[in-house]
Amino acid sequence: MPTAAEIADALELVQSFVDESHLIKNLHQCRDCGQLYFHVWFELLDWDDGDDRMYDFYIPVTTKAEIDRLKGVMPPPQSIELLECRPRLQVGPGAEASCAESEADG
Repeated sequence: MPTAAEIADALELVQSFVDESHLIKNLHQCRDCGQLYFHVWFELLDWDDGDDRMYDFYIPVTTKAEIDRLKGVMPPPQSIELLECRPRLQVGPGAEASCAESEADG
């Protein structure tokens, strides 16, 4: 599985939709194959202990309708819709990447 840095290096920013302190949504394209990925970065704030957790989701898209739908999706915990997107690359705390390809992958 690629690292977070390897994923970032393989992708080129195409368009930015949201750029806030705890939420970023944009569209990237693979430098090698041209695949488009809808990218969502979000931070879950831990107001008590300050142990904020940051996540990146990379969801392959092919149509404008898919992009438009994802632009309106809120990240967890407001919505679990991103967790239902399959396939997706997900990078969590510690910059560990994982791939969710089916319902069993979570």
